Amino acid sequence: GPIGKFEYLSRGKCTIGGKPRLVKRFIMICAGSGITPIFQVLRAVLSDPEDETRCLVLDGNRLEADILCRDDMDGLVKGKEGRCKLLYSLTQPKEGWAGLKGRVGKELLEKEVGTCRVENGEELVLICGPEQLEKSVHWILNNMEWKDEDLLFF
Repeated sequence: GPIGKFEYLSRGKCTIGGKPRLVKRFIMICAGSGITPIFQVLRAVLSDPEDETRCLVLDGNRLEADILCRDDMDGLVKGKEGRCKLLYSLTQPKEGWAGLKGRVGKELLEKEVGTCRVENGEELVLICGPEQLEKSVHWILNNMEWKDEDLLFF
């Protein structure tokens, strides 16, 4: 996974700023080129068949053509849907788009992420995207009782 303040070691073990942490579920929220570090972590998790870490990926874009690494992401998740839920949401979908519509906002986060249910930090939200997305998601998740120590911005 990405090197720096966050490093995914294996099987739910990671370090944040050099401190070890065990994660049972990653919630990955991205938009546009923010997919890059998210993809690295997702690939590290899903490439190990023994890794039981679960993932939820929410990838927001304007148009379907704007979805970066889509074939790679779809291929990575294929056959592993029990471990990873991958959702694309578009703000300007063309007619016939069967995925989610709208911004990665309060309604989607409440439905897919929910309030932080685990007190011992076993869930970690990874966020990467434009500043507006990061600020909005940060505010919404804080209001859903997520603590800053469970949110990591790339």
